[in-house]
Amino acid sequence: AIKAPTVTTIFDLGKCQFRTSGLIPTEQKLASHSGTKANYAQ
Repeated sequence: AIKAPTVTTIFDLGKCQFRTSGLIPTEQKLASHSGTKANYAQ
């Protein structure tokens, strides 16, 4: 449970970088694969 917030934070930073690079589809795939969206939903 402790690792979950940390991973989410790392992905959150990565999402910002991906969006800046214009790689939104890639960001969505990573979020879907890692279950990051599930964490945000909770």
